[in-house]
Amino acid sequence: MANSILFLNPNQQPQTLLKTEAFYKDLNLLSLFKQIQKKTGYRLEPFCYQPLNNEKEIKYRQQIFRDLQITENFELFADLVNEIKQINYNLEGLQRTEPLEYRQQQLLLLLSRQEQVVKSFVQQAAQVKLLSPGLRRFLSGLKVYLAAETTKELQGRLEQLNAQLASITYRLIVKGRLVKIQKNPETTQSMREVFEKNFQGLFETKRDIDKAVKIDPVEHEFGLNNVQSQIFRLLPQLYPQEFKLLADFYHRYLHHAIPELNQVCRELEFYLAWIAVESQLSQHQVSFCLPQIKQTGAEQVKASFDFELAATSCHKEEFKLVTNDYYLPEKKSFLIISGPNQGGKTTYARMAGINYYLTALGIAIPGEKASLKLRPKLLTHFEREETAAKLTGLLAADVERIHQIITVADQRSFVILNELFSSTAAKDATVLGKKVLALLQAKKAAGIYVTFLEELGQQPATVTLMSQVNQKAERSFKIIPAPLDNQVYADLLLEKYNLTIAAIERSLKK
Repeated sequence: MANSILFLNPNQQPQTLLKTEAFYKDLNLLSLFKQIQKKTGYRLEPFCYQPLNNEKEIKYRQQIFRDLQITENFELFADLVNEIKQINYNLEGLQRTEPLEYRQQQLLLLLSRQEQVVKSFVQQAAQVKLLSPGLRRFLSGLKVYLAAETTKELQGRLEQLNAQLASITYRLIVKGRLVKIQKNPETTQSMREVFEKNFQGLFETKRDIDKAVKIDPVEHEFGLNNVQSQIFRLLPQLYPQEFKLLADFYHRYLHHAIPELNQVCRELEFYLAWIAVESQLSQHQVSFCLPQIKQTGAEQVKASFDFELAATSCHKEEFKLVTNDYYLPEKKSFLIISGPNQGGKTTYARMAGINYYLTALGIAIPGEKASLKLRPKLLTHFEREETAAKLTGLLAADVERIHQIITVADQRSFVILNELFSSTAAKDATVLGKKVLALLQAKKAAGIYVTFLEELGQQPATVTLMSQVNQKAERSFKIIPAPLDNQVYADLLLEKYNLTIAAIERSLKK
């Protein structure tokens, strides 16, 4: 592969991760990829499972995204991809097509269409502004192809053959089951004239004669019925020279391919799919941005949201997106999040994890603006259901899984721990939680710890956040920096249902 618009160095592509990696399920990334493909029809695999490992690769993709985010450019490249996909689909079906003469004629038509599509694309692309090196190099390659002598020879043969085949005329004679074709038929009275002469009295107006009559098509896997197949087999006997030229063309150009065209169109599907869905979601007054990659300093995303939740739920009438800000200060490594159940804590954690992963894919993330470090290694620990087949308890399973995470964690890791050690007593869970945080921070990993254990918020290099409720104890799904205090929510609930000491005393007096 000489050129790629996904990989700066196509010969050294990043590793393709297994779909069974825990974070794909925990962050609902598998569901997100499925939704993107379902909504757009574009193919994402295997590119969604190849996160990039360096800033140059990511910037290379981001430049292409910026070009394609312009509506005019998007439509131009989308038209190219859709045309080439259809042409390739038909080319793949050629070997299943009979008779041979029909197959040869179809190759002529498909290559003629391909040359026309590429020529038109290059002409239109000259009128738009492309700044990304990847797309400019692709366009330059097509220009070189069109200017090549071999291409001019192909186009000349296409034009000549199409003209010769278009000049072929024949008369079809059908008598019962006997079908004959006749070369260079003389001009005779048209079928319409014969029909009008013999059946005019059956119609009120002349227009009724021309009224279309619905005829159910003959079902055939490859588009030809028996009569049509026989015509293609007989015509070479009447026009041997023309069909010999067609056969020669077929053998010479059967495996013809425009350099890099199919590969680049396949990769373009990755970009077009994400941009199409982001455009749909932007109608809900939310934004997407290409994050700035930074080496040091604070990390932040303004007005972000859970991409998978939005993609899955945007069709619902009651759908309303709640955005949150993500901020990890310099010299801090973990966000400790607490608050009431169903308050948005896990959604917030997934949002952050998805944003880091999409950043490593080099694409836009939910938010008005963002600056993040490159953290391509995502490690997650979400609660799993205990199964009868597992001999160890939940606590032992938690310890085993967190040990695996700590073992592989490093400074390029983002770790999400969701209700870790919830199966044991709060005192023990606190001791274990502090130990885990210390070990991960020693590895210079960063992440999010969702917990009800308030003491974890007192650990070094951590920032505490709380999911918010209003005075009626209703969840707002906003997560903001605040000291960990789950008692506030409990007090609001007691007040809402008149269960405070004062309310009970008033009730007793009555």
